[in-house]
Amino acid sequence: MGETINTYDVVIRLNNAPVHGYEQDVGSKTTMRLFYPESAHFNPRTENNPDTLLVLVPFKPMDFQWMEAILNEKRFGRGFGNNPR
Repeated sequence: MGETINTYDVVIRLNNAPVHGYEQDVGSKTTMRLFYPESAHFNPRTENNPDTLLVLVPFKPMDFQWMEAILNEKRFGRGFGNNPR
């Protein structure tokens, strides 16, 4: 269904759902990726288009602690957001 998925104006993916290597099945287009901190260890350059909008969806107290640590430039767990510079 990859070609069909790519025809849509907006393609939203969740967490770190793989794209690279699965283009025939899932397409190559990603307009927006919604993710929780637990799935923030993916490489955004590998699984997304350069113009993909990455949207953090925090919903539990630890998610907000993770986000606060990132914003305060502290190292916290794994993830591409560890170094916000």
